[in-house]
Formats: sequence, C-alpha cells, structure tokens
Amino acid sequence: MTSASPRAALRHVACAIGAAALAAVGFSAPAQAQDLPYTLGSSPAETGLFPHPASGAAQAADFEVWLDNPSEERRSDARVVYTIDFTGVQGVADWKYGEDGSLGDCEAQGAVVTCSDWGVWEGRSTVAAFQLSAAAGSADGDSGTVKVSGTVDGASLADYTAKVSVGGPDLVAAPLPSPGKSKPGDVYNAPLMFANAGTQAADGVLLTMRATHGVEFVDRYDNCEYSESSGTYSGPGTVVICAFDDPVGPGEVWEADPPERLRLAEHALYDEFSFRVDPNTATARSKQRGGLTFTRGEGRTLTLKQARVARTAADLDPWNNLSEMAFDITNHADFAAWGATAKGAAGDTVKVSLGWQNKGPAWVGYTRSGEDVATYEFLVPEGAKVTKKPAGCRGTKSDGGYLEDNQQLGAPRYVCSTGAVVLEKEKFSYPFELKIEKVVAGASGRLTVGSFAPTTPQPHPFDDNHKNNTASLVLNGTGGGSGSGGSGGDSGDGGSDGGSASGGDQAQSTGGTGGDLASTGAGNMPLVGGLAAAVLVVGGTLFVVARRRGKGEDAAAA
Repeated sequence: MTSASPRAALRHVACAIGAAALAAVGFSAPAQAQDLPYTLGSSPAETGLFPHPASGAAQAADFEVWLDNPSEERRSDARVVYTIDFTGVQGVADWKYGEDGSLGDCEAQGAVVTCSDWGVWEGRSTVAAFQLSAAAGSADGDSGTVKVSGTVDGASLADYTAKVSVGGPDLVAAPLPSPGKSKPGDVYNAPLMFANAGTQAADGVLLTMRATHGVEFVDRYDNCEYSESSGTYSGPGTVVICAFDDPVGPGEVWEADPPERLRLAEHALYDEFSFRVDPNTATARSKQRGGLTFTRGEGRTLTLKQARVARTAADLDPWNNLSEMAFDITNHADFAAWGATAKGAAGDTVKVSLGWQNKGPAWVGYTRSGEDVATYEFLVPEGAKVTKKPAGCRGTKSDGGYLEDNQQLGAPRYVCSTGAVVLEKEKFSYPFELKIEKVVAGASGRLTVGSFAPTTPQPHPFDDNHKNNTASLVLNGTGGGSGSGGSGGDSGDGGSDGGSASGGDQAQSTGGTGGDLASTGAGNMPLVGGLAAAVLVVGGTLFVVARRRGKGEDAAAA
C-alpha cells in the first residue's frame, strides 16, 4: 500500500521544484552520503511492551524512527529511501502506523516497510512513526529486533537495530505529599518512594531530582551529583542525579533513606520540586544529565531501603516515572518603577532609561505556564515623539490597540514584557530616545509595572506595596520624575520581546507521572489527557499512585 500525509505531499512538491531549479543552474547533490554525519535511530532505543492480556487488546507503545543530521547543512533536493524491517519481531510484537498514518510515501510488503521522501533536514527529523504491541501468544521475556536501513541519493547509511521485548520493569514514582502552607526558612522532608509495577526487575535505579530557584538541598550526598541549570521558563534551579546498584524486583516498593531535606530560601515564592526514577542505564544517565556540568557531593551516602515486600529489561511505561509538587509559600515581591527627567528645546532628541526593579525578597517564576511575569507600560509625554525604542517593547494605540511594525516609532503607548522569570533584586531597563516636537512645561508620561491587562497593568497579588508600581517621565519640568523607584536613568537588564502575561500559577501538588513499560507516548513529548488512578497491591498493602491517561486508554496495564 502507498499513502502520504498532506504535509508530506506539500513538502514533496516544494522539494521537487527546488531540485529542478538547482539542476537548471548546474548544481547537483553530493554523491556519497557516508561523507556526511547522518545517523539512523529510534525513540525509544529499546522498547518494552506490556504482555498481551488474556482478553482484550494489548496496550500499544509509540516507536519512532528518525534520521539525525548534526550539521547545519540542509539538502532539500536529496532523494531518501528508508527500510524498516519488522521480520525480527514476528510473533513477539505487532506493528501499525501511528495515529498520523505514514510519514512520506510508505509501502508495506509483509513485515517490511519502505518509505521514500525528499530532503535531509538539519537536526533530527522523523522518518516514520509506528505503534507496537505484544503479539498474541507472546510470552514475558520474548524479544526481537527491528532493523532500519536507508540511502541518500543511492549511498547507503549505516544500518540501525532496535530491540523490542515483552515485559520489563515499570518504575512508578509515588505522589509527593504537600507540605501545606510554607514560608521562607521552612525545611520539608520529601519522601522519595517508588514501586516496580512491571513484570521484571530493574537492575539498579537512577534517581533524578529537580528544584526551582527558591528551593535549596540541605544535604550533598557522595553518591549524588549536583548541577545548576537554567531553562527558558523555569529559570535557575538545581538538578541532582543519584545512582544506585540495588535491583528492584516486580511488586517491590522502595524509598530513599533518609528523605530528601529541602529548605525554602528567603527568595522562595512560586517554587516546585520533582523527582523521577529510571533504570540505571547509560541511556537514562545521558538523558537526565542533558549536557549539564555536575559536581559530586561530599557528604554521607544516600541509600535505598525496601518499604514493602529478579531478570532485567527496558522500562515498560516511561510516563509514570515522575512525581512533582508545588510549594504553597507565603512571601512577597516588590515591583517598583523608577522615574526619570529630561530637558530639551523643540527639535532636540533626549535619551532616557526607563524601567523597574524587583526589590524582593522573592523571585517570581511562572514555570508551568511560561507566561510573562510582568508588563511595563510607558505613556509618551505630550509634545514628544519616540524615535528609538528597545527591541523588548512594542508600540500600541492609546487604548492598547494594535499597531503594525511600520507604525512602531511615534506611538503614544509602549508595553514591555519580562519573560517567565523575574529574579530577586533584578532590574529591567528600557532605553528610549524621544524627539521634543513642542516644549510643554512639565509634560509627564506615566510609567507602570504590573500584571498584564488590556490597558494599564494591574498590581500582582504577591506585591504588597502598590504605591511604587507607578512613576513618571517628566520633560522640561522643575522637579524630578515621580515614583519611589527613584529618578534619573537607572540601568539593568532589559526585558524580552513583547507578549502578554496573566496571573501567577496556582500552588498545587501533583501525583506520579510517567513509568517503565512503554506506553502510548515517546519520552519527551507533552503529556495529554487527564489523570487516572492506578492501584498497586503490594504485600497486602494498597499503594495508590497517580497515573496519566493517554489517548483514551490507561497509560499502564491493568
């Protein structure tokens, strides 16, 4: 059979036109693909499947084949052919195309799928997406391989083999209990408990903890590594990775000993902590390290102990490996605008540095939504016209209406946004240049910092000093710019390009997400669907963990 998605069809037309144009001017594609660093691979590299149930359909797991091009060179005119051979998993696993159908032009003959396409793109691109499930009659422990090969303009790529097995460990992180109302200086003892809900043992465990900027790790264990990280939305924080050799058998529940001690810093406010458990493999270690630099702790050793009452294989459900919680912290941050003054005659251009500062003590991070923390509004004084603005600010109409890019200079109102993180004591400075078209004695323009609103920014609920949210830019006045943030051209870090922000994230506690037997999603894709409850009965004890529901079915086998 042959099928192609609309997206692939459009890409084929564009690539064919591009190839014809290149040929017309005498360009040709390189002849040897092996001269370029292209690599075939799959996600996951090793797939563990839930065993086929006695009745009903087997749970499916996503299996994605990709081509990695680490260079920045794009070859849109290259003819590529990929072969995915499922012969090695016959009797072990059944396969079908993913929910988007085949990607590119794919034809299946028996257990062999051949996909043809145009183009080698920079970075990692998906070749084909499938769903695998345990075949009827397969047994726990059965395994096989999927072989992937390909050519680029007739030159062969290095073959790739992915292992598929039935059964495996399924490490499930237990929910973290909420500490309730907290304040800076409090210490929370986080119980790090997990279970193996799979059919086989995990040969060692990798424990990864992540904390946002306002959470401090009290202890530094000698079998753990520590790194400071910075994310687009999460801001600075700490990543901790601890490795254990203890095998965790099916049905067993383990916990870290002692619980992890976390102290809330003086600048804590919207802060979170999470931990996840994975089989201690080279792939898991590389993925969790994420290219960061780590330093080993020098304290005592963190150990694991069995809390309830063994073969090794791939994790069956990577979706329930994670447990996370948000602290409910009582603290405040003081956002203060500063004023400025300038003088000049008609026709003069004046430079002013406008802005605001977070006087603390708390930092503010909208780490879940990624929305802007604050918006800064500048109303241009009468008689003046903006002739130069910072990149992070956008001109609007007086009522907040939209202005095109070619209308940005000379606007009556400007808004500047911060991004999702504002650190304690951080300053945001916005340099403007204004031409004085007409001298108006004491002309004043309002400067306001707050949360996004269609017109004037509004005070944040965590800001308990609203008096300094507003200041003024005064042109040709007799006094300084108003506002307790100070006067004159202060300096600091500028904001990011515009956008809008909404109120802060709500503090909440979430349960375990992710696990080890393969589910309906790949490792780093966003979670979809609602939360479901999964219950483990271990040693006569009812053990409840929060689970994700994916694409209409439970993310773990019943």
